[in-house]
Amino acid sequence: MYMSEEIKGRSPHRRLTIALAIGCVVCLAIAFAFAQRPRRVSTPESDPNTSSQTGNSTQSPKTITVRKGGDLQKALNAAQAGDTILLEAGATYTGSFVLPVKPAITGTDSDYITIRTSTSDSLLPSSTTRLNPALHGTLLARLVSPGQGQPVIRTSPGAHHYRFLGLEFSASDSSSQVYDLLLFGDGSSSQNTLSQVPHHLIIDRCYLHALAGQELKRGVSLQSGETWIINSWLSDFKSAEQDSQAICGWNGPGPYHIVNNYVEAAGENILLGGADPWINQLVPSDIEIRGNTITKRLSWKEDDAGYGGQKWVVKNLLELKNAQRVVIDGNVIENCWRAAQGGTSIVLTPRNQDGRAVWSVVREVRISNNVIRHTNQAVGMLGQDDGHQSQVLDGVEVSNNLVYDVDKGRWGAGQNGGYFLSFVGPGAKNISIRNNTVINMGMGVLMESNVRLTNLVITDNIMHFQILGGDTGGTKALQRYVSGWQVRRNVIVIDENHDFWESVYPPNNYYPSSFSEVGFVDLAHGDFRLHGKSNLRGRATNGKDIGVNFDELTQLR
Repeated sequence: MYMSEEIKGRSPHRRLTIALAIGCVVCLAIAFAFAQRPRRVSTPESDPNTSSQTGNSTQSPKTITVRKGGDLQKALNAAQAGDTILLEAGATYTGSFVLPVKPAITGTDSDYITIRTSTSDSLLPSSTTRLNPALHGTLLARLVSPGQGQPVIRTSPGAHHYRFLGLEFSASDSSSQVYDLLLFGDGSSSQNTLSQVPHHLIIDRCYLHALAGQELKRGVSLQSGETWIINSWLSDFKSAEQDSQAICGWNGPGPYHIVNNYVEAAGENILLGGADPWINQLVPSDIEIRGNTITKRLSWKEDDAGYGGQKWVVKNLLELKNAQRVVIDGNVIENCWRAAQGGTSIVLTPRNQDGRAVWSVVREVRISNNVIRHTNQAVGMLGQDDGHQSQVLDGVEVSNNLVYDVDKGRWGAGQNGGYFLSFVGPGAKNISIRNNTVINMGMGVLMESNVRLTNLVITDNIMHFQILGGDTGGTKALQRYVSGWQVRRNVIVIDENHDFWESVYPPNNYYPSSFSEVGFVDLAHGDFRLHGKSNLRGRATNGKDIGVNFDELTQLR
């Protein structure tokens, strides 16, 4: 199911049922070295709780220490390129704080102003290790919103080169009204040119979260240029009345690097699009989503034994509505069930959300090397917006993902589901589905009766039947709904009316009667490699094994 919602609205606008599934995992290490180059700096104003440490030269970068109770905004105003603002570990600083525009000195990474905990680097997790609040929470300085709808951090138009390290961002208490913890840029018409967009922003080894029982709509409002969210923990973003996201952007160009984080939200964990950009022709571009754990709490699931008793608006795990050149690689993507939507983990759905952005598009997307699990449906694609004019979905690769526990009984409230891949609406083109291992209970590929696809390749996958389109299946469905298709060297499990269904499917595929006949090492315990005696070893189009290349998957993890 697809349900579009205007980002600022308080209730969903429309629904549309669909289906899917897929998976794998990776951990990407990112390290930053910030060289310090001599430059002229100004001296901060005198403050008993703020001290400045300078080197032998007035041109050296300086460290500004803001003690508990000190004036962080004054330090932000005084800091120059290359400076460090040191916040006392364990202390709380109440915002809202504004990042001012500063002149760049070198045009390199040494221009970053770093706002960080006083905890030494030797005690923090390494630059390639994800922060865990249970292990590292006492090492952080805490920045909180005062409520009244105010973020903890906002940017001035055009602000750039700020880095946050070892900080906790939250609200002052659970009754505080907060919409966005970090507001990078402006999603409104006030930001309508690229010159106003903030850029070169880094969140590294930070903890962003709502409080228990608190409604907090969004962790990072990503209306910015070059931005890194790395090695961090974003959790518990939820709302009972509207969509919530850990990360969401629609009015910034990117590029975005979302790498090695824990990402948790009730609505869409990560969403790009969802409201029309105010910058003409803007499409968020050059986006990497790698090595993250993208998940929902089972305590938000009403029929779970650990249900917390509060009903939140629950939708999908990752959705693209206006984005291009996107890599979704090496993540664990898990826990998605039928609630406010149909329980689809990854949704690709071009949306000209408010009718002002006919250029809206989803194109050049690679979904690879992920583990997708514990879901009603894996991947759903919409050809083009069915409410306003948009561009068509174009160029999607789904490859080398491990997808399992795709089960409508557990995750679909006993209704429709269990699908690996589903298509809705006309227009989608250039779709490649390769080398996925999918343990699902429903359709392998589902095409609704209004689908018209161009150039569909399905090769070297393990999945459940059927390939169904409208009221027909197999070869006839492909011929009716797809212009230009290849379906070969797949293992398609036909566990009912086997002889009939095999006869209506394309040749040059393999049709076992059950998943147990595939020859997995240990199906019951989740080892989905082909064992040495499986007669399907070496049968892929490239002479390797059909399904996931686990050597590559292990290397990534």
